[in-house]
Amino acid sequence: DTREARPANQTGVRLELEAEHGSNVRSSTSNWLRYGGSVGGFYDIKNNRTVSLSVTTLFVDPISRDARIPFTEQIILGGSGPMRGYLYGRLTDRSAAIATLKYRWPIWAFLDGTLQVATGNVFGPQLENWKPSLLRLSGAIGIESIGAADHTFELLVGAGSETFEQGGSVDAFRLLFGTNRGF
Repeated sequence: DTREARPANQTGVRLELEAEHGSNVRSSTSNWLRYGGSVGGFYDIKNNRTVSLSVTTLFVDPISRDARIPFTEQIILGGSGPMRGYLYGRLTDRSAAIATLKYRWPIWAFLDGTLQVATGNVFGPQLENWKPSLLRLSGAIGIESIGAADHTFELLVGAGSETFEQGGSVDAFRLLFGTNRGF
């Protein structure tokens, strides 16, 4: 993350990579690898009024030939991760691609307003069958505490849609009072 702590200008870039090995302790031949990353650009319009765009891809792949990846170890969107308008676990599969546009502005000494919209979805192995018509929209508005970018207090109201192919109508609503991690 090239940005300095506030109140410094928040223009910069952030790169986040992750990798995690998992295995079934009952079967030595069942191993998998979760990995992915995010890259984001931030532009401070004026006085910590910041617009950001981030792109995230996440994957989980078997390492051994006949490995079965438990659903709890697959890529899960919603909750405190990408696509904030969905409840945790609403979108689950082997890979995901998400783009998030966010605007953040100061409203008080220790609180910021936030408006974010994301498009993305989960897909089969290695983004199998990815196409724009299978993407969904997720949006949220609320307040966040000022502090470490990875761990903030939040009060958000969000919504998520069906895929564009299914008409893109709103089918999820979320009210969040808690903490966040990540972008």
